[in-house]
Amino acid sequence: MAAVDGKMAEHLGQPSKHFASKADRILFREGDAPDQIYFLRKGEATLKLTVDNQAIACFRVRACSLIGLSAVIGNRPYSTTASVGPDAVVEVVEPSEFFDLIDSHPELYFRVLRILAAENEAALQALANVLS
Repeated sequence: MAAVDGKMAEHLGQPSKHFASKADRILFREGDAPDQIYFLRKGEATLKLTVDNQAIACFRVRACSLIGLSAVIGNRPYSTTASVGPDAVVEVVEPSEFFDLIDSHPELYFRVLRILAAENEAALQALANVLS
């Protein structure tokens, strides 16, 4: 997936709240209302999808990734379950803060589009891997 670049990371840190995970932690579950975007500053996250009542790890994301972005932008339930491992550092950004941020910094729109395009491509590749 496309990583958040330095310019966007700088802006994301301003309105957000952060937490450090000392154990595995679920950020959200598939089907939950899209109430937050998560910026993974450090560590890894796993995104899992349910197929035939079985959780399948779709892909892992690394530091400098936005998690839950497409659900929040589309105002649709999260399509995966996201969890972070120990020692992850995550910043939580409220949707209204995120939209205010990109409205006040229009140069971030293109960065968001690149992230969404990369997220879509990664999801399609993960699905192809599961089906093959």
